[in-house]
Amino acid sequence: MRSNINTNGLLMSKFNIDKRVIDLIEEAEREIEGLFGKLDDVMAFNQYKVLDAFQKNRVNSGHFAWNTGYGYGDAGREAVERVYADVMDAEAALARPLIVS
Repeated sequence: MRSNINTNGLLMSKFNIDKRVIDLIEEAEREIEGLFGKLDDVMAFNQYKVLDAFQKNRVNSGHFAWNTGYGYGDAGREAVERVYADVMDAEAALARPLIVS
């Protein structure tokens, strides 16, 4: 349960939220607690998968430096595309935020 007595007290005193509303929210949170646990696990798995891809492809701050915009020899874009490919378990990836010009 995310709420505690201090948070509830603040909500009731500063925001004038009725205790019945807080109790209803806490009951609903308890009912769906298991679902959020599963979602948290999926989120953590994917987060570590992306982190692993960044490390595997040795992405660093230099990959996010300014470039000409033409994409010739753009090490940052090439690294990000390798990360996308690794995360999606694909042979290659195309990551172009400005593909329309």
